[in-house]
Parts: sequence; structure tokens; C-alpha cells
Amino acid sequence: MKTKQCWVRGYSVIAAMMIFIAGTLSGCQRDDEIPLKDLKSGDEYQYVKAAWNASAEEVEKNLPYSIEKDSYKTPESGSGQYIPYKTEKIISVDGYQAEAGFEFYEDELKVVNFRFRVQDSGYREQFAEQVEHLIQQFGQESEKVENSGNGAEGVTAGMESVTYRWDTENTTLQFGLVTGSSIKPTIQLALAHKSVFEEKYRDMIGG
Repeated sequence: MKTKQCWVRGYSVIAAMMIFIAGTLSGCQRDDEIPLKDLKSGDEYQYVKAAWNASAEEVEKNLPYSIEKDSYKTPESGSGQYIPYKTEKIISVDGYQAEAGFEFYEDELKVVNFRFRVQDSGYREQFAEQVEHLIQQFGQESEKVENSGNGAEGVTAGMESVTYRWDTENTTLQFGLVTGSSIKPTIQLALAHKSVFEEKYRDMIGG
């Protein structure tokens, strides 16, 4: 495992996606509850109900809930090159409430992300607990990156982020926390196919 300390940069999937709010969910498992084991298929990270390279129509057909185009994200949304979708309802991942996002490049699924609801207080404890669950399920992380915005100006001033990565040959799973003096705390889990993460996604977020 490697641990890095560095200034804010746009490399990780996590750092590109921010903003959401609070809580956990309990009870019997339903179709819209996703255990961590469903985020790996064989030797690769993949949400088992959403195959890599599938079209939006194929993905929605296999999901127990509907997805819709996410008009909030990036000016490229309507270009046909990059089209993000999101769930219309809050789901549960490992017992924590989240909104799911599905990102398609040339109509092929390349990124799945879960933006967790968090509270302004207690989010660090939630993040630490979720990290522990991920390590229990997937083993020790491949890399841990910590960014500090101390000394930065503008929107990144005072921003902190911590990202844990689990990598396989073709895929990556990343779990991160972003917070700061002018940023609501955000916890997000993302899976990406490295073909787009390395070639397109990193360029889009300024890595």
C-alpha cells in the first residue's frame, strides 16, 4: 500500500464528483439494496447488474429501478460522446443511502458511481466505517491519496480530500471523502473501466 500527501489535483474519479447529504438505511435487503460483494465480478470491479460497455438501454433493463439523464453534469452531456445518467430514487449501498450514477462514453458504460448522503457532523466517522467495510470485502487498498488545499486560492482553498483505490488489471474502485471550508462534505464510491479512466475521464476532470 502506498500513501501520498500532495496538493489538490484532479486525478481521481472521486475528486471530480461532489455534493450530497446524510444518513443510513436499515432493514431487510430489497432489490434496491446493493451489498459490496455486488461491486466485483470475477477478478474485476463491476456492478454485477451493469456490465461494462453495455448501452444505457441494456443497463436500465437489468436494474430494479429507473435511470434518467443527469442534466446537471458537464456541458458535454448532450454531445453524444459523454452522457451521464442517475437514479430517480435513493438506493442503499452497504446499508448507506446513495444516489447512483452511470456514465456512458460512445454509448458504452464506463463509470458507475454512488454519491452517499452524509451529515455535516459525523461524516468522518461514517467514512472511516465505510473504509473498514471495503477493506474487509476487497482487502487492503492499492493506494491511498491525501490532498490538502492549504495555501490554495479560490474554490479549492481549504479543501481536503482522501481517496482509497483498489485496482485490477482493467478496472478501478475508488472511495473518497471531499470536504472544506466552503464545500459540503461528500463521500463517494466509484467504479471505472480503465480504458476510459486513463484516456478520456482523467482529461475531462483536468488530471
